[in-house]
Amino acid sequence: MINKAEKFRDLIDEETSLRNQLNNCETAQFKMLSKAFKSLGLKIGTRVDMFTDTSYIAIGEINHYSLTYWRNKGGQLNELYEITLDDLLGG
Repeated sequence: MINKAEKFRDLIDEETSLRNQLNNCETAQFKMLSKAFKSLGLKIGTRVDMFTDTSYIAIGEINHYSLTYWRNKGGQLNELYEITLDDLLGG
């Protein structure tokens, strides 16, 4: 029979494993999106990056079908765009 301390350690280990998997997924997603936008001549950065270089974009929201991103068009207000993941990834 597992005592409470051992069960707690097992739950902590499981949580750590799940967090690592989530971090790996987020890293893979960022790399995939970076590569896709790079093929369009754009780089993923922060909103601050967008003011110094118009080739930078900032990712807004990602859902199952599309994503939104902001882009600075030469000193103008940031413009919000939406692109489907199929269009972005060529699927």
